[in-house]
Amino acid sequence: MTSLHPYASAAYAAAFAPLEPVWLPHAATHVLKRLIPGTEHHDAMGCYPLCVMRADSGIKEDFEILKRHGCVTLVAVTDCLSQPDEAFLSAHFDRCRRYKTHYVHDARLANADYSKHHRDRIRRARKSCETRVVNLADHLDAWMECYTTLVKKKNITGIQNFPREYFAAVAAMPEAVTIAAFVDGVFASGHIWMRHEGLAYAHLAASTELGYKLRCAFPIYDDAIQMLKADHIIDFGGGAGAEESEADGLRDFKKGFANAEKRNFLCGKILNAELYQSLCNVRGVDPDAAFFPAYRSAG
Repeated sequence: MTSLHPYASAAYAAAFAPLEPVWLPHAATHVLKRLIPGTEHHDAMGCYPLCVMRADSGIKEDFEILKRHGCVTLVAVTDCLSQPDEAFLSAHFDRCRRYKTHYVHDARLANADYSKHHRDRIRRARKSCETRVVNLADHLDAWMECYTTLVKKKNITGIQNFPREYFAAVAAMPEAVTIAAFVDGVFASGHIWMRHEGLAYAHLAASTELGYKLRCAFPIYDDAIQMLKADHIIDFGGGAGAEESEADGLRDFKKGFANAEKRNFLCGKILNAELYQSLCNVRGVDPDAAFFPAYRSAG
């Protein structure tokens, strides 16, 4: 029997406390119930960074579960490595649009080598740092220093501004593996990877200012690929932000390690149409706007 994907698990959903996890038995995943700002109402979202769900027509009953929890809408970003097909998603969700291009390394395909630019960056960075697999729990203070640097650098707010407790929970998950770079023995960069039955995901990376300067992420990615490529398809994720841009350094970084591209979907379900319309009216937004749920576009 196939085990539950870590992004769908109760252990991972619990990492988002105080948000309330809700189990959807037909989709075989947990989603998170959250308060709609400025109201007493709630909606639901898939766990960050991806909502892993099963293609089961009983998902209609899952939507009823969310209704009973008082959720107005559900929004989810699918996993491009395991997602139901577009026809299923379009048939069961009110919104279904292609979202991000994800950059993937699949050693079974041709052209599995990196770009010349990336090979050069790996070689140079290895002169300044040492990389190895570490127990994240043993380096949580150093990781949080890196993550705080990332939050300030990217002005990260909302749910993705994760507290220490989130990373402590991730560190306890057997599917998570962390590769770190050390400069003169000091933790300068780290990347958490999540693994599941032949699939692997670049979960989250962060560095100190020195780690960014020395480009420690390049040898960390090299280590991860060498460790995982024999029995994993590796999803490096997409570029920065919700909209794709040609002038995106993160996209170029991931693309240089990839030999395939896949697209995922952003899916939305309206669970309470009357309340959804009312919330949009109060905030003066178009309920059919591309951003979903539309009432959060003004929040």
